[in-house]
Amino acid sequence: MGSLFPSMCTSIHQSIVHALPKMGDKSRAFVSIALIAGEVLAQRQSLNQIKREIYLRHHQHLSSGDSVSLNASSIHLEMINAMSRILSHTCSIARVIQGEL
Repeated sequence: MGSLFPSMCTSIHQSIVHALPKMGDKSRAFVSIALIAGEVLAQRQSLNQIKREIYLRHHQHLSSGDSVSLNASSIHLEMINAMSRILSHTCSIARVIQGEL
């Protein structure tokens, strides 16, 4: 399930990259960006679920006493927190684009 988050981010990134050449036609670019913003917001719940599953899986590894997990725990938790902040900022930007804020 952890590999789903990067693939969703890659999909959103590819959508943005494909929208950039259209910047000459401002109305089409705005529609493309608005559609991308809608896609981000539509996937937010799925992305939050993936984040929770990664967090729970990490705690399962910790409770098993795995020494590698114990040594890397702070790194894993920092990555989960960074992913959470990125998701939050991305959704905030998407809401502004859609006029919700």
